[in-house]
Amino acid sequence: KWIVMGALLSAHARATSMGPTWSATLQHYASTPADSDIRETAQHVAGTAVAPARWSLALTDILMFLKRIPLYSNMHLEQLRTVAVHLLERNVMPGAAIFREGEFSHELYIIVAGKVEIVQQRASGPLTLATLAVGDFFGDIALFGDQPRSARAVAIESTVLLTLSPEHFRQIVLEDPAMSFEIFRALSARIRRFDEAMQA
Repeated sequence: KWIVMGALLSAHARATSMGPTWSATLQHYASTPADSDIRETAQHVAGTAVAPARWSLALTDILMFLKRIPLYSNMHLEQLRTVAVHLLERNVMPGAAIFREGEFSHELYIIVAGKVEIVQQRASGPLTLATLAVGDFFGDIALFGDQPRSARAVAIESTVLLTLSPEHFRQIVLEDPAMSFEIFRALSARIRRFDEAMQA
């Protein structure tokens, strides 16, 4: 993916010598790839990118959704609003990888719609560790360390995610330190349940 994106960006400087071939190439990548990063890069280079809305859902819907999931259920409205302004929406097509095993990425993901499988590669083949649905969150351990992803996350149907970066997580904690207790409590409980399930 990164090779293709780099090629699109660097080849743009040679566009005048490539003539209509370059326009056709840009149009291809801007409209067909399932990978949103490649598609958005091509659209940006071609000048056809449209700035996406932060959410397709209304802010009130986001707040009500957050209130229903364990990670944020004990927060009051103003705290939820602080969290919400730092979330970004991401839409994923069926079969597309959200992140891959061994990848260095650190976002937390919350499922708004759809289903996601967490899959780990074993010597005997891929093993599905969990199938997650609306209200579940994943990728949380990566918020706190610089280790590669221990499994891959794949959308098994059209999926809408809310994502939180480590930088935005730190901003949330700085803006309202009291929220960190509730978040860490929920994350600790989740990690403990996951460890117990793995041991079983």
